[in-house]
Amino acid sequence: EDWDARFIAQLRKAGMSPFDAHPVDFFFDLPDEAACRDLATVLEPEGYGVDFRAEADTQRYSLHASATLRLIVDEMAARTRRFRELADARGGSYDGWAVSGGPKSSTLRRI
Repeated sequence: EDWDARFIAQLRKAGMSPFDAHPVDFFFDLPDEAACRDLATVLEPEGYGVDFRAEADTQRYSLHASATLRLIVDEMAARTRRFRELADARGGSYDGWAVSGGPKSSTLRRI
C-alpha cells in the first residue's frame, strides 16, 4: 500500500488536492468474459462504472472501473487490497489505478 501513499503524494506535488473528488480509473486483467461479468456484478452496485474488452494479443480480458472519489491514502489502500482479492478470486490481477485528467505522472499500474 506504499504505492498508494507515494502516488497520492506525487499528485499533491503536482497541485491536486486529495480532498477534492477526482475521476479515478481502476484496471483489472481477467481470464475471460465470465470473470468480467462476475466482477461487474460486485462493482456496479457500489457505484462504479464498468466496461471490459477482450485483449486480442493475450486472449485475456481487460476490465476498467471508474468512480469519482477523494484520494485519501487509507481509503485508496483499502481499495487496492480489496481489488487485489476480488481479482485473485476470479483468476486475474488488479493492475492499479489512475486519475483521469490528472498530470502526466498520474498513472499507477502493475502494483
